[in-house]
Amino acid sequence: MPLKRVFIVVFFISSCWVAAPEVRGQNAAPPAPQVVGPTAPQGAGAPARQPDLALTARELEDLKRAQEQAKDQPGQEIDRLKTQVDLQQKQIDVLLRMTRLLADQVKQQPAVAADVEKLQEQSATQEARGLQGAQRDLEQAQARDQLVEQIDADFLNERSLPATLREIFSPFRNNESPFTIYGSVATAFDAFSQQNSTFRDQSLELRPYLLLNERWLMSANVALQQGTVQLWKAQAEWFMNDNLTLVFGRFYSPIGFFSERLRIDWVIKTPDPPLMFNQVYPSQLSFTGVQVRGSKYVADSPVKLEYSGFVANGLSVTGTHLQPVIYSNLNNFTDTTAITGAKALGGRLGMSIPQVGFIAGLSGLANMAYDQTGQTLTLWDVDANWHRGNWDARFELAKTDQQTPAPAAPIRRFGFYTQLAYRQYDNPNPYLQKLEYVFRFDHVQFDGINLQQTGINFGGNNLSYARQPLDRNRFTYGVNYWFYPSLVLKLAIEINEELGVPSLRDNGFLGQLVWGF
Repeated sequence: MPLKRVFIVVFFISSCWVAAPEVRGQNAAPPAPQVVGPTAPQGAGAPARQPDLALTARELEDLKRAQEQAKDQPGQEIDRLKTQVDLQQKQIDVLLRMTRLLADQVKQQPAVAADVEKLQEQSATQEARGLQGAQRDLEQAQARDQLVEQIDADFLNERSLPATLREIFSPFRNNESPFTIYGSVATAFDAFSQQNSTFRDQSLELRPYLLLNERWLMSANVALQQGTVQLWKAQAEWFMNDNLTLVFGRFYSPIGFFSERLRIDWVIKTPDPPLMFNQVYPSQLSFTGVQVRGSKYVADSPVKLEYSGFVANGLSVTGTHLQPVIYSNLNNFTDTTAITGAKALGGRLGMSIPQVGFIAGLSGLANMAYDQTGQTLTLWDVDANWHRGNWDARFELAKTDQQTPAPAAPIRRFGFYTQLAYRQYDNPNPYLQKLEYVFRFDHVQFDGINLQQTGINFGGNNLSYARQPLDRNRFTYGVNYWFYPSLVLKLAIEINEELGVPSLRDNGFLGQLVWGF
């Protein structure tokens, strides 16, 4: 029936309901059966009410058809109207139930809207995160491509660096000269009690190096002094492998440690060398010949083995029927004339532990006939060195057995020195940081030398104290100031103590300024 008629009927029935409560109780229709169906949890939204609304709508349609059929039934009018009233009452109940269901659905619409809005926000968030992830992936891919292109460009073209730095990274050495000159310039001052104070001759040493290739290196050391030129070294080196090098030409003596590694003016820590290198060692500290040298670590240990051996022109003295004074002074021994044609054999076997700064070695030299009478000379040397942190310690001992013609007795020379130096590199004061303190003790002694034959006059002046073969102790106290790593001012006081003879009172003060370049 039309909705308007339904509401008219509902109004009419309600009026009857209020007017006749007793009739309402007698004619009341049984309650409509409850429709059992799935219900959604609280806040689930409108879809949970759809089954109840569908059942209610079908029930209302059934009541409408039943009402249409009741009109056509024959019988008394009162019964027919009663039946219609019952059906209309049921329709009203169904309409009321449908109204409640619709009201409940309307109440739940805000919750559904909130849920929809929440889902939309989550979807937008997920979409934004997806876009951010895609952007990151794109940036990473672009960064990788740029890095690959940069590396490829650096590989094909040298990196843009300063010229002085580029040569370190260039394997072709196209910005590095194979020829280099190093050197040092030095001047010294001496003041001894028995000598006039004097400035020693200024010396200039030049050390050129020529690197031909990875296998060959040529080097020299030329000392220029007033009125003289000395060639200490002029050698070629062939690097046979990582552990062996062949050296030929004129090279420093590998005997001991001082003559080869410490003799340079700005390396030695005192203004003059130890006594033993004037009176026990031959003053000739270079040889002309062939040398083989190298080093190698022992297995996987931190110990490195050092080895060297050489054959060279032997030391000799000129002249015949020589006086004892010639034999007693080792400055008369040189290898430049090769008078006898005899050779010298020597070498050193050493051990070093670079991690702790320790080096030690044993050396030997056998010099064949050094004069016309066939006299020979042998030398043994032991060295030990330690440098670590602020401390530097040195020790070297040498013994020389020198044959002499009869009736002179064989000459035996013995000497050693020990040196300790300290420099506080980590001192916060920039001036104290450059100060270095040095103490050295020297000892030499001789057998077979007649002091009267050496020409020593204990009462005279103008003594060459360092070259006089006297048993002697010497104490050296020095202080050095390093302006730069290779520019140093060295000041020292030396106290000499002669043993078994009157004191020469040859104590003195020494100074030296050295600049290495």
